[in-house]
Amino acid sequence: MEDNFIDRLKVEVAELQDKASKLRTFIGSDAFKNVAHIQKRLLSMQLSTMHAYIGILELRLEDLEENNTKTN
Repeated sequence: MEDNFIDRLKVEVAELQDKASKLRTFIGSDAFKNVAHIQKRLLSMQLSTMHAYIGILELRLEDLEENNTKTN
């Protein structure tokens, strides 16, 4: 596996973490109180899914880096 792919995956994780952080901030804001109930529920589900996706990407990175180290 090329380092370039691993680097791109790291960028994807960082970008997703940033988006999840911004969504978490919004959910904690006063503006969130004015959002329709269904949208609140969906945004909360979206944040939960983003965290799960981040976890999966981090596991993939760990595996790729471990296997990359073994082959080098």
